[in-house]
Amino acid sequence: MQCPAYVLTRTSDILAANPEALALIADLQDWPARRRNTIRYTYLHPAARDQFPDWEASAAATTAHLRALEGGHPDDQDLRELIAELLAGSHEFARLWRRHAA
Repeated sequence: MQCPAYVLTRTSDILAANPEALALIADLQDWPARRRNTIRYTYLHPAARDQFPDWEASAAATTAHLRALEGGHPDDQDLRELIAELLAGSHEFARLWRRHAA
């Protein structure tokens, strides 16, 4: 029996994934390995909206995850770069991110 499995960093970069896991996330394998991030995928990949039955809930959850990480690791450069990329590339992310800005 084959089981999908992947390993994520705290910012949701995919460090390792078996073929079954990559097959579950539509078209993710088309991205270079260094760009594979489940949060980046949620907001920036055209297939993501069809991937998640409730995309809005998934998007809100990923934004909340990043917000919590930022609170605990405000100097994390990888985190800051991911947030900046998402703010620049996704109106939806920017809307959700700014909704909770202090």
